[in-house]
Formats: sequence, C-alpha cells, structure tokens
Amino acid sequence: YYLKRAAELAFVGINFNFAPVVDLNVNPLNPVIGALGRSFSARVDDVVRQAESLIQAHQIYKIRTCLKHFPGHGSSSSDSHKNLPDISRSWTAQELEPFKRIVNDKLCDCIMMGHLLHPRFSDGAHTPSSLSIKSVSVLRDEILFRGPIITDDLQMGAITENYSEKLATTLAARAGNDLLIFSTSKRADENIGARINDILVTATINRELDINMMAASAYRVAALRRTL
Repeated sequence: YYLKRAAELAFVGINFNFAPVVDLNVNPLNPVIGALGRSFSARVDDVVRQAESLIQAHQIYKIRTCLKHFPGHGSSSSDSHKNLPDISRSWTAQELEPFKRIVNDKLCDCIMMGHLLHPRFSDGAHTPSSLSIKSVSVLRDEILFRGPIITDDLQMGAITENYSEKLATTLAARAGNDLLIFSTSKRADENIGARINDILVTATINRELDINMMAASAYRVAALRRTL
C-alpha cells in the first residue's frame, strides 16, 4: 500500500510528503485526528511500525517525509484549524515516544510543529508550541533531532485568531523553526512568498532575529534539498 502511494507521488513529480501522522489516538473523538482516522493507533509500537513502513516505502522513490504533529495532537478535543487546542491536562509523555524512536532509528527527515498549548512546550500561557522556543529545545536537546523543523500552516485559526502574519512569522522563526507553511488554501495570494521573505529579512536586519540562527536554518534546509 505504501509503495503504491509513494510510486504515485513520484510519478507526478512530488518529492516531499507531509506524512506520516505519528499522533497517538489517545482521544478517538478528537475532531482533527481520531475522528478522521488520521492516527495509526493508540499504541506506540503500532504507530512506529506503520510510520517507519511508510517512510521506508517513500525512501525507495527518493521522497522525503515529515513526522507530525509535535509534541502530539492525539489527545486534543478541539481542532487547531479553528482555534488553539489546550492539551495541558490530556497530553502525556508517551506521545513523544514515536518521535523519539523514529529519530533514533535515523528515519526522520523533518518534523512538523503542531499548534498546541502545553506548559512544557509553550513559552507563555497562551503561546502555541509552534511559536515557542521551548518546543524546539525539546526536539534539539532532548530528542536530539538535527534536521529541519517546519510549522504547521500559519494560516490556521490557532494562529490567526491571535497573531498577525508579521508577528506569527517572526515568532516562528525566532523559536527555531526552519520552514514556515502558509497554505493559502482559503484564498489565492501570489505575493505571499515575497511578503514573508521581506518580513524575515527586515526582522533580521533589525536584529529581531539572530542572523546565525537564520543561517543555521538555511543550512538545514539546504541539506534536506540536496537529498531530493
């Protein structure tokens, strides 16, 4: 099944798949994970086995993959497309295990940061993990992931209900994310690439963003692109 999917993607020229979902199915009624059948299982072993099978199938066709949604979206009771899910009481450390094991098995190309609220991963009482230094620090210092970190879509309700485009962009980069997603799925926006680039360049010139951190992000992204 995974080989067939990877072959179809390769046939149409796609070389990067934002999969697999490695969220544990902690809450089967979760409107954006469990209820949509997006989680492999509530068991870590099952999730890791299925995710690694998907990744290895994609590797055969030289397609890179991305684990999501760090630090774990499976226990939430709300949809981050609409608002910011608070997982402070529902999340458990077990939800980190798929990320840890797949990184340790050297099968992780990229990790997507979810828009989630939890004291361990949020820099402030209302700050999404995707905009927080704490989250990136866990990935870098505890899980020892050295590849690119990418945000979930920064045009989702969890972000747009509280942050302007400029502020979300600056905070996401400052947190240590290497790639930022702006889906433009609701409306076309031909100028968004240039606009986001201008925000990042201006913030770096004004020293709101550290130039060495930006250079390190560029290096990680370039290293990934060389494998495509």
